[in-house]
Amino acid sequence: MRIVLDEAVVPTHTIVAAGALVHREANWSQFLYAGIPAKKTKPLTPQQIDMIRLGAAHYIENGKAHRESKIVER
Repeated sequence: MRIVLDEAVVPTHTIVAAGALVHREANWSQFLYAGIPAKKTKPLTPQQIDMIRLGAAHYIENGKAHRESKIVER
């Protein structure tokens, strides 16, 4: 579970650890954040950023395929 408060910005290529509390003044990029409140713990490597990008693309494609399969079943 993560708690992201109103007006917090968690941009692309950022990882928020499980259990982290993201305050509303947050506006981060390309780091791993953890804790209560969430703080920068380490920068992400280019390889980790690529994995985020690939994982997001895979998630989107699975969602599209799932949605299309539900439409066909009706």
